[in-house]
Amino acid sequence: MEPKTVQVMVGTAVDIVGQSGNPRTITGFQTHNAPVLLSSGDRCELSNEEFITLSDVLEDIVIVKDNPEYKRDAKK
Repeated sequence: MEPKTVQVMVGTAVDIVGQSGNPRTITGFQTHNAPVLLSSGDRCELSNEEFITLSDVLEDIVIVKDNPEYKRDAKK
């Protein structure tokens, strides 16, 4: 394992319980390169689909792997 620079969106957490589709869990976000420090009430998401996280929650140390589907879409 080695550290990777990943772009993440950091913004205010939004409650999405009961919303259909794939709604965003944050609002008023800014894009940063990881690692980032979150304040109380903030939430973090990956900014693109280049990587896949191995956990659902982005806290502490997050392990990511390359998304094989992203590579195929980029070549088109």
